[in-house]
Amino acid sequence: HLDEALKAYKTLENIDASGFKELALFHQARVHEGKGEKTRAIEVLKDLNERIKKPGEPFLYLKTVTEERLRALDPTALPPRDMFKGMSPEIMKQLKEQFEKNQGTP
Repeated sequence: HLDEALKAYKTLENIDASGFKELALFHQARVHEGKGEKTRAIEVLKDLNERIKKPGEPFLYLKTVTEERLRALDPTALPPRDMFKGMSPEIMKQLKEQFEKNQGTP
């Protein structure tokens, strides 16, 4: 059924409505991965990542899951995720204090 799914997502890709192409590409990559076509899945994810990383594009969730899949399939494709990005200095200080406190705990 994966070939049928791929065909359906290719149809979805051609719908002229915002976000359909991008969503279709993500699911095409998943199907390629499911078929064991890792290289093709990576290619599709890379293309999608380029499309949705432009400033002002409203695809935050899709960007996140695309990057996660891409990193899982090819850890060299993107830099590591910055887990602390956007964290306030106060929260960072609390985390640091908690980490230092736990250093003495076995």
